[in-house]
Amino acid sequence: MVRDPPSRLVRLFAVAAACVTLSGCYYVHVASGQLEMSGKREPIAEIVARPDTDPTLRTRLELAARARDFATAELGLPDNGSYRAFADLGRRYATWNVFAAPEFSIDSRRWCFPVAGCVSYRGYFDEARAAREADKLRARGFDTFIGPSIAYSTLGHLRDPVLNTMLAYGDTELVALLFHELAHQAVYAQGDSDFNEAFASVVENEGVQRWLAREGRPAELEKFVALRTRQGEATGLMVAARARLAALYAGPLMPGAMRAEKAAELARLRAALAAGGYPADGEFNNARLVAVATYERCVPALRAELERLGNDLRAFYATMRELAARPRPRYLCRASLDQVFRQNRIQGLGPDAEPGEPVDLADAVDRERPVVIGRERFAGHEVADRRLQPRGEVRHADHRARKTQAIAHPADDLLQRHPVGSAELVALAGG
Repeated sequence: MVRDPPSRLVRLFAVAAACVTLSGCYYVHVASGQLEMSGKREPIAEIVARPDTDPTLRTRLELAARARDFATAELGLPDNGSYRAFADLGRRYATWNVFAAPEFSIDSRRWCFPVAGCVSYRGYFDEARAAREADKLRARGFDTFIGPSIAYSTLGHLRDPVLNTMLAYGDTELVALLFHELAHQAVYAQGDSDFNEAFASVVENEGVQRWLAREGRPAELEKFVALRTRQGEATGLMVAARARLAALYAGPLMPGAMRAEKAAELARLRAALAAGGYPADGEFNNARLVAVATYERCVPALRAELERLGNDLRAFYATMRELAARPRPRYLCRASLDQVFRQNRIQGLGPDAEPGEPVDLADAVDRERPVVIGRERFAGHEVADRRLQPRGEVRHADHRARKTQAIAHPADDLLQRHPVGSAELVALAGG
């Protein structure tokens, strides 16, 4: 059995004990789930060495061990006890994450924790508890969405294991999950879920491409890039719908008419996804679109910054740590965009601009207006990002510019990846 440093466990117990006097304390549930997970950890090396280990499990864990070593040696990700053990939770998902947003707003309901900061979700180790939380929020008028997660992280505070839930996907996806979760340990900004997920997604994508190249799997690399591109297209449809809803909610319609327009917009989104052959089942509402936007919003700028640095991951980490250390973390996404493009002007609409007039990027981002980067080149590619949509009708200045390729996940897949759970509790305990 793998053990965590005693001091961290003492703080974990102390916080949980302090919460026992509170009825239905969330932290008690989280502590219980973390302890269950910790108690089921076994070193991967020992499982692989046992003669009675299932051959399929042995092969998957050997792959995880190689990818874990690659992450440290080649990607510069943390070298610690995380993902060097295995835990079988005996269930399909590690956690269930509750997202919420008001009926007429694309701003997420946020949960705040000391040290860990504010996040746009609340994670549960039990599906029924997550459902009860979602029911309470719906009764208060919120749109809600529950996203199951196959991955889990305490941001390096404890020795997080590879979970059986992570083995349900293919080899490339398992490697991607490990890189994504370790990236959260390398850089983490309190209170800025958009920045954190974008950073981890950029590192994951770069890491997987290097891994497949090193492994000599060109066909799998091509398939990976094509799949991520297609997933990004589906996510782009959702992000665009979210921006159009933001424009609707900022308008003068009465609640009844606004509710009808909202339903029509979401129906159009479902139809567009189905027409493209993307998953279109389940309920679509503000909360689900908030969850998707969490993974998508900052990716293009952070990817461009990595390219500006010559794809030097260690230099990229240093730059991102500097951003993460700044105050007012909600603006990290804006800050990162401004840093990448501060020498450039963009074509779009400012608050008083005519179509095609150059405006500052930060203004375009803040107002969720269309952004087209004018004919500038980064790493040899013309760049444009049309996913930020207008609050009214606009005309793009340059229809020839091509979109940035942003590696992202469609809602159903990406929401299963999100590391939620005892990170809040461990951080509160001062781990």
